Amino acid sequence: ASGNLLWRRTYGGASEDKAYSIAYTSDGGSIIAGTTKSVGAGNADVLVLKLDSSANIQWRRTFGTTGDDGAYSITQTTDGGYLIGGYTAAFGSGLSDALIIKLSSYGNILMKKSFGGTSSDFITAIKENSSNEWFATGQTASFSPSFLMLKIDPNGDIPKCGYYISPELTVTAPAISATAPALTGTAPALSGTAPVLTITAPSITKEAVCP
Repeated sequence: ASGNLLWRRTYGGASEDKAYSIAYTSDGGSIIAGTTKSVGAGNADVLVLKLDSSANIQWRRTFGTTGDDGAYSITQTTDGGYLIGGYTAAFGSGLSDALIIKLSSYGNILMKKSFGGTSSDFITAIKENSSNEWFATGQTASFSPSFLMLKIDPNGDIPKCGYYISPELTVTAPAISATAPALTGTAPALSGTAPVLTITAPSITKEAVCP
């Protein structure tokens, strides 16, 4: 709470590994999602690490195709599982499709769907509401405007919509090395300003992708 370092870890292999999302879990640990080029099916793959309260790896998974795949968001669901939002480049009709994966509490795939049009689409945030419905936001170049929001039922389906498929994903439990690097913590001198902000009420257009 005072900003002091309690523990530190690096996780990864011999190539490029990135973490984009972290969420605390009901058991006091945490779950991390991102991308890895060190392990997996090829190119970039979705990487998920489940950690305990001391940042030790409890389980790890990669999910991927022969193309580029990645995760930008992960959250724990009310059933104790996990919901992942990201992208896949090997399935669908576009350059990349929005990817949604539902995992059990042990990291097994319960549902997987990709959604998209003829260009690039991806999910940057995904959440569950009190009715167990899923809401995903992201970006689309296949539809206009470019901001994308999806409402998804617990089966992973988008009602009245035919833009989604169930992609084939290769799942691995790779060896991920963890280290505790030496980090220096400082309390830098920061200056504060009150910038002048311009406020507008822009006109926002919307289009129903699946009427």
